[in-house]
Amino acid sequence: MMQQVLNKKLQGSYTVEASLVMPILLAVIGSTILLGYTIYQEGISYLQEVTPKEMQSVETFRLLQAGEDVVSDLLGE
Repeated sequence: MMQQVLNKKLQGSYTVEASLVMPILLAVIGSTILLGYTIYQEGISYLQEVTPKEMQSVETFRLLQAGEDVVSDLLGE
């Protein structure tokens, strides 16, 4: 009889422990997902800022090359 009472208390302690651990575990998992989403959004916004600048530098380089070609053709080089 005493063994049955001890077993019931032990099983109840698992329930109490799980009720304390599960919210913490869910908060950690939720925070990790939120952090990943935030980093993803920052990456997208960074690419939107950087891409036009890179494209502008490519166009500038091509114009510079074309200008050098025109000058060399005019000078007969």
